[in-house]
Amino acid sequence: MRLDIFAIDTNGKQYNIEIQRADKGASERRARYNQAMIDSHTLKKNDDFNLLPETYIIFITEHDIRKKGKPIYKVEKIIDGESYDDGVHTIYVNGSYRGNDAIGRLMNDFCLSNADEMYYTEIAERVRFHKQEEGGARDMCRAFEEYGNERAEEARNEKAIEVAKDLLKENVLPIERVAAIAKLPLEQVQKLAEQL
Repeated sequence: MRLDIFAIDTNGKQYNIEIQRADKGASERRARYNQAMIDSHTLKKNDDFNLLPETYIIFITEHDIRKKGKPIYKVEKIIDGESYDDGVHTIYVNGSYRGNDAIGRLMNDFCLSNADEMYYTEIAERVRFHKQEEGGARDMCRAFEEYGNERAEEARNEKAIEVAKDLLKENVLPIERVAAIAKLPLEQVQKLAEQL
């Protein structure tokens, strides 16, 4: 699982921010999955569940996926007419919103490539650095190259897992041979075998 942005503030609150161009990438089940992934990596075995911090799952979508013209949509959990506070806050930000307020200006800046047309100087300065200055352009090229290498490695690993699963289902080769063919660690193949 790869999150677009994951941050923790000084009070320990966790933030997952996802920028989605495709509406289906911001589904309710995706928000649930992201929350589960964050939670599963937050606590250690036998930790008290009350130690789970406040978590914000924020989707910035290219379109108004709720089609109500609002700048943001907050998911409210209710049980028997009363607020249900599990510490998770899911928020959808309408990326097409252009109101004359903080969110409208922020969404405007998100969609611009010309720093001179931006409202927020912090964003404009970063855009100028990454698009116009040699050091920033070099950093961006390196970041994209690293991201591409990571994605390629993830794809290779996913393919290796598929190969291992197919071989394990045939049940004709020893696990050590399956691991060698799939080029996966023996422990990982043993876990796959247990799952099948």
